[in-house]
Amino acid sequence: MTTPPALALATAELRLVTHDRTFLFFLVVLPVLVILLVGVTTASSTSIRVAVVPGQSAPLATQLVRDLEASPALKTQRFTTLAQGVDALRRGEVEAVVVVPATLDTYLRSGGTARIPVLVTGAAQSGQAAVTAVT
Repeated sequence: MTTPPALALATAELRLVTHDRTFLFFLVVLPVLVILLVGVTTASSTSIRVAVVPGQSAPLATQLVRDLEASPALKTQRFTTLAQGVDALRRGEVEAVVVVPATLDTYLRSGGTARIPVLVTGAAQSGQAAVTAVT
């Protein structure tokens, strides 16, 4: 029985490729090195830096700030004013600014809902990651 021409050609090419060390390097070793390099460089950035601007010192607002600070996914930094938080966001010191409304306790205790603004930059990946981690 004779070998089909396509199979004979594939066998011959495979034999040539396995003897070419440069080709094997680019086919096997380089992709593995790139995957390891990307994994090592991104593994250290697991927490998201978030600025928290607390509203007033009401119990629910204080508890929200404590919960954000206790989250292992977030590295929080408190700012006293919204302007300070926005400046930190513009400088790239944080990926998001969580603004706790001054009326948070009032809305929640009256049975209503409260919206908590989360400010992010235009960078889609870091902004989406920050919003996901905060919510």
